[in-house]
Amino acid sequence: IIQGALQGVVISGSSGLHIQNTFFNGSGVYLDKAQSILFDACGFEGNDIPSSSALVIDNASKHVTLNSSTFSNWQDTIVASDVTGLIIDGCVLSGSAKAGGTLLTLGSTSSQANSVKISNTTFLQDSLTPGFDGLLFANGSSCLLENIIVDVATGHSENYNAAAIRLGAYNNIFAKDCMIKGPNEYGLYIENSAYTSCIGCQFTSASIANVLLDSATGCIIKSCKISDATGSGVLIKSNASKCAIINCEISNNGQDGLVIEQNAQNNHIIKNDVFDNQNFGIANNASTTTTLFNISCNNAASDCPFSGINPEQAPGVASVVPGSNICCVP
Repeated sequence: IIQGALQGVVISGSSGLHIQNTFFNGSGVYLDKAQSILFDACGFEGNDIPSSSALVIDNASKHVTLNSSTFSNWQDTIVASDVTGLIIDGCVLSGSAKAGGTLLTLGSTSSQANSVKISNTTFLQDSLTPGFDGLLFANGSSCLLENIIVDVATGHSENYNAAAIRLGAYNNIFAKDCMIKGPNEYGLYIENSAYTSCIGCQFTSASIANVLLDSATGCIIKSCKISDATGSGVLIKSNASKCAIINCEISNNGQDGLVIEQNAQNNHIIKNDVFDNQNFGIANNASTTTTLFNISCNNAASDCPFSGINPEQAPGVASVVPGSNICCVP
């Protein structure tokens, strides 16, 4: 047990350390140019102090592994500013009810977190934390997210729209079988990020949009369930390009199911089921968007408003258009 250390624990220039069954109480750990560090079955208990962190990884550290460990009551729980090779597996991170903050930050404005794998891990924040994202991918490349749960509550602060997961200048992320939920303004906010793929994930409960693509390039949302937002299911902003929404179920959202803003370039909407949303189904405002084989039915307003949706022709009236979409009448 390490308890009450005023400056925490600093591991600088060390390599090959295995820290097991250790409890850090009120003092975090700072890794400085450290390599091959393993935390196994450790506990990190904070004390709700603002600007506190359980673990800071900085200055070109490499190959850090967190296995079966718990983190609770820190403001910014894990800050991996400058690292290559970070693994987080089987952990639970719980945010502070008093101080609030980000549960995980990868990279910074001046450094990168690269080659990251996060699996079988739960991120929790029960109380509303205005102005903070749950997970912030600030800067870096190459991350695998597999079987993680992000159940957080983030809120608006001044001009900042918070998200459960925000992707900034971070590229090449692959997320599989993840659940993103909770009363956030956005569930997944892809901003200035390229080549993110989400396969078989669930997004729910956001107040503005469950999934937002903003300045996103080459991103894929496939075989996901996107439902029960008080706002929209998916919003593709005008500066998103070459992204694809494929084979998703987009339903029961409080506003639109799927919106593509004008001037969005070369995005693809293919084989999605869009139903029971409380406004439009698929609202395509962009002339270069490809829409194929979608089904949009039982939405409160129009299922396929505006241009850019090629509806299936009624039998006996005209031939069915190849690649057309089924648009029901409310």
